[in-house]
Amino acid sequence: MKAHRLFALVVAALFPISSAWAIDEGQTRPRLSSASIFSPNTTVDLVPLTNGSGNLKGIHCIFDSASSNRLQQVDIFVDGGAAQSLSLFAGDFPQESSGAGRTGTGFIPMNVRFETSLKIQLKRFSSPAVSYGVACLASWALD
Repeated sequence: MKAHRLFALVVAALFPISSAWAIDEGQTRPRLSSASIFSPNTTVDLVPLTNGSGNLKGIHCIFDSASSNRLQQVDIFVDGGAAQSLSLFAGDFPQESSGAGRTGTGFIPMNVRFETSLKIQLKRFSSPAVSYGVACLASWALD
């Protein structure tokens, strides 16, 4: 019996049970940021550099054309680290059935915890050279 207790203590010491880092118990101040990008070779801030800890809830982008060659890159910088990039293709998201207005809308749920800072940028490349619009929203919160 003592050997089982000792084994349990050793396992608990080597593999401690920790709380989930991305937990949000409702004690945050919610924020909503938006940005649009239209021209090739452009970068805009969706969430300018923040100061403090918090949680990134998700990103929602709306493409004005559902063509599958429409690409939007989203760069997420957590705690001053290197960019974590998402490449969003308009054709991967549900389309409006009427064909009018905006099409290709997508929501990417997240639960990313940051301790010191968060920054999110939208980036358009040189190709395709035609102008098209992408509007994005980010739901995030500071502690």
